[in-house]
Amino acid sequence: MSKEKLNTGQKALQINLDAKKYGTFAEIGAGQEVARWFFHVGKASGTVAKTISAYDMAVSDAIYGAADRYVSRKRLQSMLDLEYDLLIQRLDKTRGDKCTFFVYADTVATKQVAKPGQDEGQGWLGIKFQTRPHEEASTIIIHVRLLDVETLRQQEAVGLIGVNLIHAAFYQHSDPEALIGTLLDGLNIQRVEVDMIKFSGPAFPGVDNRLMALQLVQQWLTEAAMFTADGETVIPGELLYKKPVLLERGSFRPLTNPMLDMMDRAQDQFITEPALQGEAPVAMFEMTLRQLQVGDAIDHRDFLDRVDTLGALGKPVLISNFLRYHRLVTYLSRHTQKPVGLPIGLVRLRDVMDEKFYTDLPGGLMESLGQLFKNGAKLFVYPSLDRKTGKLTTVENLEVAPHLRHLYAHLVENKFVVNIANYDADALKIYSGEVLAKIHAGDEGDIHVIADGGGEVVDVGQDHFQLLLEDRVHVGGAAEQGDVPFLDAADSLGLFERRPRQARDVAEAATRKGQIDSIRTVRGIIGSRLGHDLHIAVGQRHEFFAVIRGIQMIVIHRVLFKQNIEEIPALGHESARRETGIPLGVNLPPAIGSGRDLEIHRDQDGRAIHHLRRLPAAV
Repeated sequence: MSKEKLNTGQKALQINLDAKKYGTFAEIGAGQEVARWFFHVGKASGTVAKTISAYDMAVSDAIYGAADRYVSRKRLQSMLDLEYDLLIQRLDKTRGDKCTFFVYADTVATKQVAKPGQDEGQGWLGIKFQTRPHEEASTIIIHVRLLDVETLRQQEAVGLIGVNLIHAAFYQHSDPEALIGTLLDGLNIQRVEVDMIKFSGPAFPGVDNRLMALQLVQQWLTEAAMFTADGETVIPGELLYKKPVLLERGSFRPLTNPMLDMMDRAQDQFITEPALQGEAPVAMFEMTLRQLQVGDAIDHRDFLDRVDTLGALGKPVLISNFLRYHRLVTYLSRHTQKPVGLPIGLVRLRDVMDEKFYTDLPGGLMESLGQLFKNGAKLFVYPSLDRKTGKLTTVENLEVAPHLRHLYAHLVENKFVVNIANYDADALKIYSGEVLAKIHAGDEGDIHVIADGGGEVVDVGQDHFQLLLEDRVHVGGAAEQGDVPFLDAADSLGLFERRPRQARDVAEAATRKGQIDSIRTVRGIIGSRLGHDLHIAVGQRHEFFAVIRGIQMIVIHRVLFKQNIEEIPALGHESARRETGIPLGVNLPPAIGSGRDLEIHRDQDGRAIHHLRRLPAAV
């Protein structure tokens, strides 16, 4: 085949002519449009082991097991797993040495709609496949929205994207970003939107699905992608369906106490809204692509640092291309008819009321406000303090253009725009831009860490980092210390010092049985104690909460490689030190404020490695 971009028929034919590819097609809904392409181009006998379409619900349940919804991720996974197991059972002995097996499956609902964007079709598509004979299978799962207004066109679109997915899995699995870029070949985002993708298995070592969700937005396969606090990619309906939503937008560079206070106080007020009837909202954070940019590009590690920081608060994260709030609310309203609350600062409110941002809309500012508030959305506004003059600006005394005063007064009087009450007055003195500048300059001042238990804040100088916490880690080696307080160990290892590149730790890792690494730091230039070994389980995530100049930071460490330990503290996010070092800290908690003890991790001899309880999130 030519290296030129292939059309759908050429892709199907290339697969049919590849004697190593052999598998099953299982399709529910929208016909058997994907399998049809392989029969249509010819030579299908070399590729197709079986096709199946279990349309009847009773038949589908009998084959794949009962499901609450037939167009769902759960149903798709059942289809992939069952058909793949059958394929291996029946053909591995006769074809396993010379073939790589695969199963393509989809479960789709097409809709005949009167207007574009209303109750459109949607579906789950996936492929489970080998890249080498007898290898463990890898999987790609996607969710699509079918935006054509005619059922026949939606069926056609399923056929095209299905072939694209299969072809990309076979021939571009080594480059997931490029793979994503081919999914809409022969299509466009006006016809099909891919709003979720998940990679798993040995074909995708080291792939972070949060970065893949970001790629969907960056490459314009969707306008927004979502993942949970623990990094699981989801579609909005899985989290938001029939739920009230409270969403805070920001860049979170860095995450500061005012941002947390704004979310917490807004949530306190939002829950009291009569329309919620006491139901707890889904509280989440959102970042736009523009807010993710550092300069002209998006730094992937900076992105992960910010997402990890927000995820540590136990809240989902939305990545979007929605520059204006009315488009964000329209998006949320597709997935829930319950109330939507938006905590925002005074600067954002000024932008909402600024006509210059809506010149491309036929109805201008009025059109934007109509879409923003039509479904009962409400803005919870955090006040602003001018530190020079001491003036406090709130909803009541915000100055807007003279000809918009009556319009603004209407929004305030009807409680579309309300003040956030009971805010932290000290937080108003903190400006995130100043904090980021100080972090860049290395001016962190005193470091405060929230102590375990009573939540006491302990102040310590930068040069002496020794805190009396109950949490302990085992430090051994040339200078045996035994079980010592965690932050005492951090002091002796100099983990949180800022120092020149030439003076950074040199970490040596040796993998032990039971997936335990022994890591030794050599710090001759610093002159600290030498020869300490810290034992830590590979693959865990670690964190603790620190406060710098009154600004809450969350320091997170990820073990990226089993034999090449790398530390990525999310201290100041993109400005964080990225160096070889020692991952220390507390395991990622299930949710802030639970007070739950984490499990004790032990080495082969049963010795406790660490027993670290969660630390409170707020100062």
